[in-house]
Amino acid sequence: MYVKKIKLANFKSFKGENNIFEFSPHINYFVGNNNAGKSTVIEALEFMSSPHADGESYKNTQCGEKQASYVELTLAGNDIETQLDKSNVTSAKAKTIKNCIITKQDEQCLIVRRNLDSSKAIYFLRKNEENGDFSLENVTGIDKPFTAFFSPTVFHATDTPDDVLDFGTRKILGTLIGTKTKDLANSPEWGRFLQSYDDVFSSTGKYSEMLKDLNESLSKYTREQFPSVTVSFAFDKPEASSFVKMGKTRVDDGVETDLDQKGTGLQRAVAFAALREYARIISNHTQDSETGVDNLFLDEPEIWMHPKAQKQLAKTLVTISATNQVWISTHSPYILQGAFEPSNDANLLIFTDDHNAQNRVQKSTNFGKLHPGIPSLAEITYEAFQIPTIEYCLELFGLLLINISDMINTSSNKLRLTTVNSILKSTSFNLPKEYQESKNRFDSRKHNADNSWNLPIVNEVLPVYIRNVNDHPESISEKPQAIAYFRKNNENDLADKLTDLNNTYTEDDLKKAIEILLRAIPRCQELKQEGCWKWDSDAKDLIRN
Repeated sequence: MYVKKIKLANFKSFKGENNIFEFSPHINYFVGNNNAGKSTVIEALEFMSSPHADGESYKNTQCGEKQASYVELTLAGNDIETQLDKSNVTSAKAKTIKNCIITKQDEQCLIVRRNLDSSKAIYFLRKNEENGDFSLENVTGIDKPFTAFFSPTVFHATDTPDDVLDFGTRKILGTLIGTKTKDLANSPEWGRFLQSYDDVFSSTGKYSEMLKDLNESLSKYTREQFPSVTVSFAFDKPEASSFVKMGKTRVDDGVETDLDQKGTGLQRAVAFAALREYARIISNHTQDSETGVDNLFLDEPEIWMHPKAQKQLAKTLVTISATNQVWISTHSPYILQGAFEPSNDANLLIFTDDHNAQNRVQKSTNFGKLHPGIPSLAEITYEAFQIPTIEYCLELFGLLLINISDMINTSSNKLRLTTVNSILKSTSFNLPKEYQESKNRFDSRKHNADNSWNLPIVNEVLPVYIRNVNDHPESISEKPQAIAYFRKNNENDLADKLTDLNNTYTEDDLKKAIEILLRAIPRCQELKQEGCWKWDSDAKDLIRN
């Protein structure tokens, strides 16, 4: 069973009822700036599983009284009934929920809604057998049966390693310990323990004998108001699983103490080790086996982690996603590397922090300048975080060369960069003036064999300039020779100009170059559709071929 879809209606920053997100049954990545809504989607998923949720606190502040506000979840998979049977839901309630399962496209689905103004109730989409209509009904009364069935594990950005290493049965460490000790209740050692427990805590045991005077005193004082009452204490036999919750993690790094008394780095290392061990165990089991956590949400798991650990965590999460559904909200390029493995069926959503944008959340399949539907890490970094990188600039520049070659019907390896530079500045290409900005660059190719120099200053539009600066950093090393040559030949003005040329660019230059390329590439495609062109070096313009 997996979460196929979630719909948010006026939930926190998501206004209206058109906020619908579809998920991969394996691994899902959320990327974008802070305050873009990544954590909100995880909060909505967690809200659906929380029996104590305060729906009013999640309402969009601009939501009117008459506007609907809710979270709607679509669970899918042909194992829903099996999962209900394995859960802690009573058989009667499980049967009621099973009656709400519908089939869509040969897959069983359970559609569940929790309203923000009545969050204690859970509504299931149910088919009326008489008229065939579908309606939302509160078939289980309070939400407890559903939250016992859908109970994901969530790691928040603010969680400490101690939260991760909690011994609860729905936590990673609690699951590991529970898996390793599940046969304890059938062992002779456990039988002997229960017998010893009876010897101490039964009604005739030592513990009860020590409480005899207290029982008599409480009974005596109570009978002053209720004459026929007797007060006593009883102690149930413990279950083997109850001891997991009493555990602590101890670490000896020269001094043995509880883990929470160690440094943050060591704490996170142990938490990460537990996650890796969990991944190893579930990778050796089928989805039908009891591995504990079915849905795993991680909000910025990279916090406090070394880059090497982040890369290993990315691999670990991909392993976990083979049998469990995983969501990751992240800013880390190292974590995101897991999204580019072709076999993991990853779903990547890119969030913008403009809450009024028409396409506030887009799937990565909407991007991909080089390979449609498969954006590079550099493109994601630019689209999600508005961070320009030289890698993205060069990717786009290579794509520009291909498009210009197609436009003027020539081989890209025969296309001169001086021609590219001229085309970008040409009238026919029609780039806005602000995109024709150019910079002077020192070009060592103007160095002659006899140690003389031609004019070594070239003026290039930003994409060409940045490409040449990046690909030919050795040029600048010959600048002192050129300056000396022009000083010697009394061309001091030229020597002074060369002194100020360092063949460098700023982040603003890089961003501007990317903007130019994103504008120029579709312009090439437009011109190509209009017909065949060629570059006229005399006219310095494109002319029809």
